[in-house]
Amino acid sequence: MSFSRLTSLFGLWLVIAATALLTACGGGSSGSPSRPPFQLTLIHAGVAFSGDTYEIRITGGRAPYTFQSSNPLIISDSNINSQGDGRLNIIPGTVSSEVPVSLIITDRNGTPGTAMITVRPSYLYPGTIWVTPLPGAPEECSSAGTSVGVETEGYASICVGAEGIVQVVLKTADGFSAAGRLIRFDWEQGSYYFPESQEPGQRSITVTTDGSGKASATIRAQSNVKTHVARIRATEVSSGQNASHSFMIATQSLSVFPTDVNYTVPYCSSQNAIFSIYGGIPPYQIVTGSHLSANPDIVPESGGSTVVTSADGWCLTSTGEGNIQIRDATGNTIHATFTIERQEVQEPEVPATPEFTAAAPWASGTVACNLTDSYSFVATGGTAPYRFSITSSDPAAVTVPAINTFASFSGTGSFRFTVMPLSGESVTVRVFDSLLAEKTFTLTCQ
Repeated sequence: MSFSRLTSLFGLWLVIAATALLTACGGGSSGSPSRPPFQLTLIHAGVAFSGDTYEIRITGGRAPYTFQSSNPLIISDSNINSQGDGRLNIIPGTVSSEVPVSLIITDRNGTPGTAMITVRPSYLYPGTIWVTPLPGAPEECSSAGTSVGVETEGYASICVGAEGIVQVVLKTADGFSAAGRLIRFDWEQGSYYFPESQEPGQRSITVTTDGSGKASATIRAQSNVKTHVARIRATEVSSGQNASHSFMIATQSLSVFPTDVNYTVPYCSSQNAIFSIYGGIPPYQIVTGSHLSANPDIVPESGGSTVVTSADGWCLTSTGEGNIQIRDATGNTIHATFTIERQEVQEPEVPATPEFTAAAPWASGTVACNLTDSYSFVATGGTAPYRFSITSSDPAAVTVPAINTFASFSGTGSFRFTVMPLSGESVTVRVFDSLLAEKTFTLTCQ
C-alpha cells in the first residue's frame, strides 16, 4: 500500500474518532448544550430559623439528589422537600441557641456541593402575625381571622381611610413568651402607613413585646383608594427573623346616615338636618332640590358630614323636593330624604249652646199673692246676657227692678207686690236671651 493511501485512511479515522467523542460529550451542532456546573445558592447568607422554611437553590447537576447532614437532629432527609424546580425547602428542627450545620448535597452524577447553614432559635411561628380592624368597624371590613395569606371568604381587614392593628406574638423554643424583644413592622405592599411612626414616610415602626410576648402597632389605610391586597412584614430585630402577612384594604359600600329625616311642624319654617357619608370613593357630591341647600356640597372624605337646610316657608315631600342625592368619585349614587310636614292643628271643640229655657215656680195655676214673698224666675241656656220685662194688670201694685238685664249664664230675676193685689190680678214676665229667644210666664192671684 502506498504512503499517500495510508495517510488518507489515517485522516478518515481521526475524523470518525473526533465525531464520536463530540457526540459522547454532548458536542456537535446537533447535540444538546452542556449543563452549567453544579452550584448551590443559599438565601439570607445561610441563616435559617428553627421551624421556619429555608430555601436552597440548585443550578446545574442532575436530579435526584442525596443529602448528608452533619447534625441529623436539626436537618435530616425527613425535613428536606425538593420542589422539582431547583429549589429545596428545609425546615430545621428546634434549637435553643445558634447551631451550625453542614449539609452535603450530591447529584445523580456524584457531584457534591456543600451548604453551610447556621440555624438560630425561632421566635416568629406560623399564625403569630395578623391584622384586625379597630373595634366598631363595619362588618364588611372585618377580618376573617386567618394568619396566612389573604383573609378567606371575601372578608377584608381594614376599610379605606380607617385604622387597624397589626399584632405579632413571639414565643421561645420551649413555648414561653418572649418579652422585651424589639419587633420592627415594615411596609411591603398596599396603601397604608403607620400613623404613630416617627420615621420619614411612616412606613416602618419599631415596638417592644410585652410580658405576653405580644407587640402591636396601629396602621391606617389611605383614603380615596380602591379595594386591594396589602402586605406587611414583622422582623425580630436581634435575630433578623421575619415573617410577612397579607390582608385586604377594602372599599366600604357607599352609605349615608341617617337615610331619612322627617320633621312635623306647625308651620313650614326653615329646618336643618345633618347627614354623614361613609364608604365609596371620596370626594362626595351632594345634590339637592331647589328648596334645599347643602353646606358643604362637596364632602372630601369618608365620615364627613353635610348640613342640609330647607327654605323658609316650604314643606317638602320625599318624592319631590325632599330628595338628596349623594354621588362618590366613581359615580356610585345613593339617596337620602329630608321631609317637612305641616302638623294638622285641630281647633278646640266648641261645646254646643244649650237650649234657652226659663222657669218660675209660680208659673202654673193661681197663687195666693201677698206682700212679703218675692216672686223669682230663672233663665238658663241660650246666649247670655238676658233681658226681661214685667207687666201687671195693676201697674201700681208691682215693684219692678230698676235693672232688667242679667249677664250670667244662669240668670235670676224677681218682683214684689207693693199693695195687696186683688183676686184675679195678674203679672206677666217675658224673658229674652241675646238672640231674642223668648219665654213668657203669667202669675194669677187668687
